[in-house]
Amino acid sequence: MPDLVQVTLDVPGEAHLPKDYVEADDARLEAYRRLAGVTSIAELGDLRDEWLDRYGALPAPATGLLELSELRLACSNSTSAPSSCYRRAWAYGPVQS
Repeated sequence: MPDLVQVTLDVPGEAHLPKDYVEADDARLEAYRRLAGVTSIAELGDLRDEWLDRYGALPAPATGLLELSELRLACSNSTSAPSSCYRRAWAYGPVQS
């Protein structure tokens, strides 16, 4: 298995688990820990399903967090040229400076 590449994304929008979605601090930290450990799109889908089952409908910031994670995975696992990841990130939304 090839080494994973560290990818940092700076895009507009909210991407987090709101306190009113995952109320318990320890549960929210565990959810972030699990998300950080995801290494495939399939695992990300399983985690999304788990959050839906456990906490209910995803608020926009949680959806944004999953979408950014999907983009990170796509770029980290990409065997294609880096420009394909840049195009995907740009399609998500250009950064406003």
